[in-house]
Amino acid sequence: MKVLRGRVEEQFQRFGVEQCRGSSDLYERLSLGIASDPELVAFAMHALPGQPTPNLVFGAVQYLLLQGADKDLEDVYIQAASAAPSPDSYRLFRAFCLRRAAEIADLISCRLVQTNEVGRCACILPALDWVDSQERRSPLYVIEVGASAGLNLLWPQYFYDYGSGRVYGDPGSPVRLICSLRGPRSLGLSQVPPTAGSIGIDVNPLRPESSDDQAWLRALIWPEHVDRAKLLDAALTMAAQDPPEVIRSNAVDVLPEVVGSAPQDSAVCVLCAFVLNQFDEAALERFYGILRESSYGRHISCVLLDRGDGSGTPLRVIRFREGFSEERLLAICHPHGRWLEWTG
Repeated sequence: MKVLRGRVEEQFQRFGVEQCRGSSDLYERLSLGIASDPELVAFAMHALPGQPTPNLVFGAVQYLLLQGADKDLEDVYIQAASAAPSPDSYRLFRAFCLRRAAEIADLISCRLVQTNEVGRCACILPALDWVDSQERRSPLYVIEVGASAGLNLLWPQYFYDYGSGRVYGDPGSPVRLICSLRGPRSLGLSQVPPTAGSIGIDVNPLRPESSDDQAWLRALIWPEHVDRAKLLDAALTMAAQDPPEVIRSNAVDVLPEVVGSAPQDSAVCVLCAFVLNQFDEAALERFYGILRESSYGRHISCVLLDRGDGSGTPLRVIRFREGFSEERLLAICHPHGRWLEWTG
């Protein structure tokens, strides 16, 4: 089933204005160009339903460029990191898409947007520590839904710098996360919490040791975001040596079993970073129902990072106890973990 034409036009228009403006001049220009280009809209309609079409299209193009598919367009992407897009950028992009339309259509009809954003761990860490403080410092058993290559499951092995000497984690880690703090509240973080283990769930797990999966993950990072690409490369190198466990399944099918297998002395924490927006209403209802049902006899927390209203990404936690739930806003943060304003 192909995405409706009008919806594709709207997706690219909104993507360019609401997500790219101020973050990627190149993708803003290309998005707005596609939104008014019937030929490119038509081929973008091959995108897998339920996936964000702009991210898929740009990921597919950059995936081919990483293989050396077009030197001129590749130069446009490289230069975007340090200069405004050239006047020829859309013309070159359009010509490439039409020339390689069959390959791009094939990629966007079967690939998923699985951006494994390592920088988000700088926001996740204080949320996990808050959960742990509520659980009287029981070791955490972390279950990530939509884990992709499982890079966020390695959060205990990273180094965190929140400025003014507030550093946590492994100082020798090759993955060094820098996050600036905003607002009047002090950061609610005392330590890297103890862990009892972790596991991921994904309908299509990516393998950090696979060169093809590495290329797809790199292709999903925007051309200007060189720092994100470096973090990804460092995390992939670490993960490839000892890949995190990620189950291939729909989360609602295996979540009861995975929660039930957590060590009895652990506090179960389900992590969802920009994934529940891909659940339909029935799946979302079932997901929360599983957490309520599983909370009889053991405490369960769900840490959520969701799209915000443009002022930042809300970082929330929902605590489930004996079938009841309580939600709390812990922070507003940058979607890639560049800054955080603690409210919890």
